[in-house]
Amino acid sequence: MGENLDLSDIDAIPEDFQRLRNLWAEVIRVAIADAQMSGRNFSGYRKDAINWIFDDGRAKEVNSFVSICGLLDVSPEQIRARLRKMLGMRIS
Repeated sequence: MGENLDLSDIDAIPEDFQRLRNLWAEVIRVAIADAQMSGRNFSGYRKDAINWIFDDGRAKEVNSFVSICGLLDVSPEQIRARLRKMLGMRIS
């Protein structure tokens, strides 16, 4: 009971959270860039990125596209719609 609680990390939480948001925002930017790649050498990257962006089956997983969009407070459907338009895709 005589032990003092170290609260020095409390002030760092908002800064750390912003770093986390920046990291996940970059993950989405890279996935969008990968989805736009063309050429045989990049087909695997493109396919993986498109599958990750459009897969709702894993939406509740912490590292899913939908979860990351929630963390970033952006609409996954708006990003998907813009990507579909950019790529001329018809993906439901």
